[in-house]
Amino acid sequence: MPDAWHAPWDDPLAAALHAPGASHQGYRRAGRDKGSLMTRVEREAWLSPPGSAADLTHGYPQGITPGWIRELQARPPAGFLDTPPGEYADVICGWFARWSGCGNITLVPSATMAFAIAVRAALTPGDEAVVLDRSYDSWPRLLAAAGVRVRYARRGSRGLPDATLIARACTRRTRVVVLVSPDNPLGTVCPPAALDGIAQLCAERGLTLIADHCLAPVNPLGRQIPLVPAMAGEDLSWIALADTSKILGLNGSKTGALMYPPAWREQVEAAASAWFFQHSQYDLAVIASVMEDTRPWLHELSSHAGAAYAYLVAEVRAPLTVAPLGAGPFALIDAARLGMDGEQYARLLSDRYSVLTVPVSWFPVGKEGPDTRIRLSLSRPGTVIERAAAALNASAAKRA
Repeated sequence: MPDAWHAPWDDPLAAALHAPGASHQGYRRAGRDKGSLMTRVEREAWLSPPGSAADLTHGYPQGITPGWIRELQARPPAGFLDTPPGEYADVICGWFARWSGCGNITLVPSATMAFAIAVRAALTPGDEAVVLDRSYDSWPRLLAAAGVRVRYARRGSRGLPDATLIARACTRRTRVVVLVSPDNPLGTVCPPAALDGIAQLCAERGLTLIADHCLAPVNPLGRQIPLVPAMAGEDLSWIALADTSKILGLNGSKTGALMYPPAWREQVEAAASAWFFQHSQYDLAVIASVMEDTRPWLHELSSHAGAAYAYLVAEVRAPLTVAPLGAGPFALIDAARLGMDGEQYARLLSDRYSVLTVPVSWFPVGKEGPDTRIRLSLSRPGTVIERAAAALNASAAKRA
């Protein structure tokens, strides 16, 4: 896969990012009408033809897929069309079960669909859900589309989830708390004590905890990442999400997964049936073949992300700072000492250096406010990471 990709900014929505003097508030308003800003920008950047831009927006492993996996993509297992798809699904479910510690797995085509199904199973129009500030932007949008009111909880120290602050955001109409760990975009990991506190809050108030663990398999620094399926007690109502898109660079071949206690099976399966999807036999065969392989492909991906992060820490110079990493395939660069917010800095990198990143301020908060950080993907070849570091340093030197 080419190291560089060009995003087609002739799209009216995306063009707002680059228009001279354009307001990102206007871009954000347009996005509210046309779909998730994150999803739209990532899709346009990923689908575009090779060009001159280095795309570090999305977290899919791009250009670092091992050769043996690429060979599986080119030549799937012999007779794969004659193998019952349930056999491949069992392999994938088994992988998620071993990884999460949960034996109840429902496979769906994507994590986004998994979240929508969880929302349909756990909530009805008029209910409320609590989401953390500056967390994955698609989830509040899907909640709102389902007629659910979204309430934002502030974060505690070091950007970590805090049960006390989540409790303050709850009302008598709250039915669900949404937790993303590792977080997207911040990369924070909810520690065991904090997760215990949130679980206790949910159990005491009869709330369901929807936990997004999609970034958890990528663990560059070897952190302890507690997973709800493994830690949940019998008194907690919960549904957890995972997927393969952040761990397998399969050019669109992916699957999402819902994990839940036995009591949720009927509701989850009923909610999933409304989508009437059918898995691709090719996708199932390739994903199952990778997951059955004994080679340390997941460790290699985490190591690659860790090496990319270490390179940025070593190479990126002041006044820019590289934020501490919890886990996941993203790093945050802070441009505060350049006197720029993240949206201004992302535009500068794109316009002058053809490096595409994502401002942290694009992720929603209860009240709009400036943020000086940008997010960039670590799941890229070394040459792309090197180019990004060079652009960061050049842009900082020019501003200084």
